[in-house]
Amino acid sequence: MGLFSRFKRRTDSGLPPLDDADLNARILTLGAALLEESRGHHKGMLSASFWSDKLMDWAMKDPAFKVQLFRFIDCFPTLRTPEAVHAHFVDYMQQPGVQAPTGLGAGLKAGGLFKGTFAKTMSGRIEGMAGRFIAGEDAASAAEKLKTLWAGGTAFSVDLLGEACLSDDEADAYQARYLDLVSTLAAAAADWPAQSVLEQDHLGAIPRVNLSVKVSAFAAQTDPVDTDGVIDALM
Repeated sequence: MGLFSRFKRRTDSGLPPLDDADLNARILTLGAALLEESRGHHKGMLSASFWSDKLMDWAMKDPAFKVQLFRFIDCFPTLRTPEAVHAHFVDYMQQPGVQAPTGLGAGLKAGGLFKGTFAKTMSGRIEGMAGRFIAGEDAASAAEKLKTLWAGGTAFSVDLLGEACLSDDEADAYQARYLDLVSTLAAAAADWPAQSVLEQDHLGAIPRVNLSVKVSAFAAQTDPVDTDGVIDALM
């Protein structure tokens, strides 16, 4: 199984043993230094990134809120009016089992002109947060941002927004977009500067472009209960 070959245990890797006392002490020292450094970078409440971070913080603390928040974000680009933004957000946040954070309570109850203010505020925060995770609208627009990450010493894995498709036509569209990612990003990455740290590890060479593929995007009938049927549909 070539897919898992990079994760096979090797005895000739040259890595120190896991019980190496000096190595573990060094790891703890570096970890403590990174934690202390991160604690010193606080953002003020007037900073746009402060509220984007708040949304992420709330999402990480409450799984139910996180699910609804990202469902809302998934449909957000299709909402064209403040009323639509507000109505959809309220609908997602008022689903059973979802407890919206205290700071969002007033926004959920907003009416009249305040809907526009709330929608504008939420739109700015969501776009700011999304900009930290979404590289572009398509492969061509994402290439420049990924090149910047690469030049700064950061590797990446790219995937497409959305968790599942509901029709065969949608599955075909996902396939076409993934193929576009492969061809467009592979061609662009060939001209990027060499980064030895990112292009190899103790197991060997690492591709410059990596994709995270959702199997559920390739077949409308994907169901974990019917494993054999899903495999047949994908073949």
